[in-house]
Amino acid sequence: MTSIVEVFDDNCGYKTLIKVSKTSSDPLILEIQTNCSFIKKLAAAIGSNISRMEAVKSFNQNIVYNKLGEAMPGCTPCVVPCAIIKAIWAELGMALKKNAKIQFTT
Repeated sequence: MTSIVEVFDDNCGYKTLIKVSKTSSDPLILEIQTNCSFIKKLAAAIGSNISRMEAVKSFNQNIVYNKLGEAMPGCTPCVVPCAIIKAIWAELGMALKKNAKIQFTT
């Protein structure tokens, strides 16, 4: 099965499509399509095969967040890294496939 998450940030206008697939062996297959140059760098730094153990580690040891500092020196409020983690966890059955939302009310 494949988990697919779509992220559109009205702030920057970029769209990102995240696909995570389990394989019969350890690595997960991660595919990220985006028109954001920073997220493209992050995707390249993470790679397309990601170890299940690396993907579920805590913030300070998680491969996505570790590579984030190298690939994205700016754009600190970007929600895409969190969406990558959410897609991975959902694919592994560790999170529900439910929408998350950030909404300003003022």
